[in-house]
Amino acid sequence: MNSFFRAELLNSARAGALENERVGDPEFYPMLHELGFRNLPDFQTMVAITLNDIIVSHEPLDARILFH
Repeated sequence: MNSFFRAELLNSARAGALENERVGDPEFYPMLHELGFRNLPDFQTMVAITLNDIIVSHEPLDARILFH
């Protein structure tokens, strides 16, 4: 990854793979539906989710997931 990202970015980023559990949709999704938002992403069906400088994966980590 060093050839693609600055060292300080790589040092601050975190990644992890969950086992036997999945990230659920955010608690504010019902409010967004009431406001008329549709087609919101379903977190449980996503392979990985990026939250600022954290990657949470539902599968073992590999280059494909890190570059999602």
